[in-house]
Amino acid sequence: MSPLPYAYAYVERGQGCWRLRIPCCPFCGRAHSHGGGPLAADPAQFFSGRVAHCVGSRSRGYVLTSVRALQRRPVPQWKAA
Repeated sequence: MSPLPYAYAYVERGQGCWRLRIPCCPFCGRAHSHGGGPLAADPAQFFSGRVAHCVGSRSRGYVLTSVRALQRRPVPQWKAA
């Protein structure tokens, strides 16, 4: 069985809770959102494995990963050949 794909998400403030927004689902390409806990909690603790919300994705899931995690990665230095 293959590992779950990553779904990159960002945090936004909802009504009484944090929302983890995925702008592009790895299965359907559409936006989805998942709960990110109450506003008093740290939403980072809710980045984890989730089930996809798209139609026909039963038993398929992904790992929510913060967009900020991408921004922290070092940019590779390319050398001209």
